[in-house]
Amino acid sequence: MNKQLIRLLVLAFIILSLISCGSKDSLTGGPIDTVRPELVSVYPEELQEIGDGKIELVFTKELDKISTERSVYIFPPVENLNVKSSKSTVNISFKSDLQPDTNYFLTLSKSLKDIHNNTLEKNKTLIFKHGKLNTYKVRGVVTYEKDEFKGHPVNLSVLTTDSLLVLTSIIENDRFEIPNLNPGDYLLRAYSDVNENFRYDFGKDLFFEGIFSQKKTSIRLELALADSTLPKLRSGRFQYKTYLNLNISEEIKKFDTITITANNDSLTIPYSYAVIDENYLNLITGAVDTLTYKVTVTGMEDLKGNIRKATAINVKGITKQDTLPPTIIKTWPEDGRTIKTLNPEIQITFSEIIPKKQLVCSLTEIESGKEIKLSTLLGDSSKAMLMPIQKLKPYYSYRFVISAATADAAYNFMEKDYEITFLPVAME
Repeated sequence: MNKQLIRLLVLAFIILSLISCGSKDSLTGGPIDTVRPELVSVYPEELQEIGDGKIELVFTKELDKISTERSVYIFPPVENLNVKSSKSTVNISFKSDLQPDTNYFLTLSKSLKDIHNNTLEKNKTLIFKHGKLNTYKVRGVVTYEKDEFKGHPVNLSVLTTDSLLVLTSIIENDRFEIPNLNPGDYLLRAYSDVNENFRYDFGKDLFFEGIFSQKKTSIRLELALADSTLPKLRSGRFQYKTYLNLNISEEIKKFDTITITANNDSLTIPYSYAVIDENYLNLITGAVDTLTYKVTVTGMEDLKGNIRKATAINVKGITKQDTLPPTIIKTWPEDGRTIKTLNPEIQITFSEIIPKKQLVCSLTEIESGKEIKLSTLLGDSSKAMLMPIQKLKPYYSYRFVISAATADAAYNFMEKDYEITFLPVAME
């Protein structure tokens, strides 16, 4: 066997040996480290005095110095903050001239890493005191725009009213409490990571922002999808020659103006009532004919504060007259029910808009035959609300009558009286 062949065989053996030795392990010769660092020791302990300006933290793993020194935040801010890490220990020092009787919040960001780039699982806040420990609490409940969004942890940030971070927390249940705060007003920002990508995504994750003032005992975190879509008119039709129904892309809470103008001669049609009913806008108008009308609505604002300056559609007019009498869809209380208040707000839902001046109702105490005067809280709508001007008597029966004299805007009267009875049982 010649020397050249021997050299080739030796080279092939070396290459095969190297491949077999390194095929299953990382370059360091072992499995990849994926274990997150954890905090195992704090000195001084939480809620204890930090007047000497020193805090020591010990972790389970050796830390990356650069990320560690950038991941420590204290509120209220302290002077000469110095963060040094050595292997698994972090020493924090600062000027000890602290505010009296104040709690201090040390937040460790989840960007803190070990030497193998494993980060903390989540932000962690430690609370210390200087002087008296404050025990002021922020508490509340969590609600959701839709029940289907429940089940995801809620990330809560507590900030000062000028947006300085105090602490962060994870809410696991529908109720929450943040203890040991300094007395004051706070800005709360919360989001639920619905798409589970560990960050807040506008329009995809639920969001809340609101002020918790010292006047409050609790707050409701109403989590909802942020929405930048502007409301607009989708369609419209004249149900009768004086009744216009507009369909809106979403529910609105208010608008500025509505104009109805004939396309051929710029004749403007007035309206007497405009009622928002979820994502519909119903109008009682002046009489139209078979022309096409341009309907323009300005200043429409949806439930999330998005405002469209103007939106318009064309609607074909009709000459059909409204001859149908109004009907009652529902009432509160329902007939024959007991109620737990002596100051009831009696509610009526009609099939159409009922002008307040054409709503005729009465309330009578059955045992004595005495009529109770009513005040109208809501009218000029398809929903009416009335309230007795005096407290009712407990365990006395009452008869509420919507008279057949009640009429819609076209002066179609109800076919007959509508009557309910109810019994207050509250002892107010």
